[in-house]
Amino acid sequence: MEQTERNVTVVKRLYEEVLCAKNLAVVDEVFAPKVLFGPGRSLRSREEVKRLFTGSPADPVTRFEVMDAIASDDRVAARLKVTWTEPVAGPDGVTAPRALEMHTMASFRLRDGLIEECLEIVDRRMLGLQRQPAPAEIERW
Repeated sequence: MEQTERNVTVVKRLYEEVLCAKNLAVVDEVFAPKVLFGPGRSLRSREEVKRLFTGSPADPVTRFEVMDAIASDDRVAARLKVTWTEPVAGPDGVTAPRALEMHTMASFRLRDGLIEECLEIVDRRMLGLQRQPAPAEIERW
């Protein structure tokens, strides 16, 4: 197997085994001892990454599916589908589960088969957390 294919396999293991199956032992197998993580580009240890991925028992069950992955040299870009269910109160006050889905991108840099940099790009507009720009604003970008 070529190095770029091995790098894609490492990224898929992150989503399938760590984030979906909650097997935190795999963090040691896919992350370098120190990793640049997130938009703040903070340097984190494997133990910090494990704590970040542990979550809370109250967190909704979240599934990650790697839809596409493109690799070149030490870089992997992945397009992901994220699905989860969260309780939503209806007009009658009854809480019922609602299935949610979003698509996101993630970028990785690996060395010797271990993730050294990880950046996930989430369009918060898809989550309803930011207002949608007006068409005129989009054209100015």
